[in-house]
Amino acid sequence: MKEYFQKLSPFLLGVLAINILVTFVVDGLYYEPYTRMIREIKDQKLKGIIMADSHGLPLKQTLKDEGIVNVSWGSDSYEDMRNKLQYYLKNHDMDYVIISVDNHLLSNYRENLNNIEASLNYVDEVTSAYGFWKYTYLKYIKRYFSLISPKNRDIFLARTKSFLKNNLVREEWNEKENKAFLGRKRVDLHFSNLRKSDKLAQDLETMIEMCKAHDVEVIGMKYPLTSAYYTAMSSANFGADEVLKKHGCRVLDFQKVFLKRNDLFSDEDHLNEDGGKIFSNLITDNLDDYRISFSQ
Repeated sequence: MKEYFQKLSPFLLGVLAINILVTFVVDGLYYEPYTRMIREIKDQKLKGIIMADSHGLPLKQTLKDEGIVNVSWGSDSYEDMRNKLQYYLKNHDMDYVIISVDNHLLSNYRENLNNIEASLNYVDEVTSAYGFWKYTYLKYIKRYFSLISPKNRDIFLARTKSFLKNNLVREEWNEKENKAFLGRKRVDLHFSNLRKSDKLAQDLETMIEMCKAHDVEVIGMKYPLTSAYYTAMSSANFGADEVLKKHGCRVLDFQKVFLKRNDLFSDEDHLNEDGGKIFSNLITDNLDDYRISFSQ
């Protein structure tokens, strides 16, 4: 038996070393940045927060001086947003929350496209919706046992590929050919053979109820799209905006504002850095107009 363990030891040490390496890399790339905003705005007075999936990332923190903080990073589903919202409502006094209600966000594929292992750090076990055992598994096992965590593995492999391809320059949307084809392909990814997720719709309903309980206004927002994507999408919509409207929430629809500005996009449905800066000005102008009309 002793001889067997002696032979097995190098293998186990190798597995342990790989696990430590992957965990170390992923912690720096994913878990630590995920909660960085908590520390950065700990004592800051907020008027509101922006919650979105990757469509909100180009805004960066351009509205921070206005008292509006963008907490969109790593919020690929309403479940992630719900966890974050629970923290911000508990620790900050706010006037409003701006929530993305783009047409694809209630698609059922988003149920698994989430960052629960990380967004769980915004809630404690007692107040979370997961229970002790699931909370422990998600927060600790999936984070520190990287070799059995598909999320950690994928992040590590993506970082490795990115490092190997660091000399490649990404082509902007304005430079791409076959825009109509790419728009249809992207729309197919978001809508074809998919259905509305009742689970995510319930998460969105819960977010609205949480805000109402704290006397915080909920404002929906649809992000700008390229003409190729908007045309291909047509009337496809899983109805996140309707969930908000049912509760009397206003929705700011910016889908068509940049249809003739391909230069402001990085791909079919994401703004580039310049687009993010220009869009941030539109948000503040529309918020000011909306809140003035709302108070009259």
